[in-house]
Amino acid sequence: RNKKSKNKKEATEPKIEEKKAEETDIDRLDEEVMNVEEVKKSSRTDMSSVASDETTEITRGTVIEGNISSDGSISVLGKIKGNVSCAKKLVISGQVIGVSTAEEIYTNDAKICGDVMASGSVKVGNSSVIIGNVTGTSAVIGGAIQGDLDIQGPVIVDGTAIIQGNIKSRSVQINNGAVIEGIISQCYAEVDYNALFDKTFTE
Repeated sequence: RNKKSKNKKEATEPKIEEKKAEETDIDRLDEEVMNVEEVKKSSRTDMSSVASDETTEITRGTVIEGNISSDGSISVLGKIKGNVSCAKKLVISGQVIGVSTAEEIYTNDAKICGDVMASGSVKVGNSSVIIGNVTGTSAVIGGAIQGDLDIQGPVIVDGTAIIQGNIKSRSVQINNGAVIEGIISQCYAEVDYNALFDKTFTE
């Protein structure tokens, strides 16, 4: 009987050792899979950061019919019949028939038919013509705009600017020579009008 029990122990011991070896092999495979996934994630983030720094250029003479979007910046020298959106800077020196959306929007000798919406600053250069509304946090206007401006911060209207539309902003600087046909409202200025005028005759 003792011999049989010893044989049973000896038979079970290799099985336990085999199970432990299998478990260690599985753990190693799990670690390798985790390492591979981490490498993939890091490579994806690296590629996304590289892509966000790139600029897509629509060259002169190029006509695109359809919407365009980019994680980086876009420079439009040709003509686009569609909406244009990018995560960073949008520079337009050509023509856009559609809505333009970006973090920063600069136009120079551009012809735009559609709204111009920036989450940051907007600069409309000389000889640029925009038929549409303009939104942003700050704006410098040197061209012609037929539409309303809704700017959360300051607006500088240069002497070459022509604006046919209303302006809502925190502050407005109008240089000599500028032409504005519309209502100017500094509704975003941090001024308590009610407190100011209500106390005028009560004190």
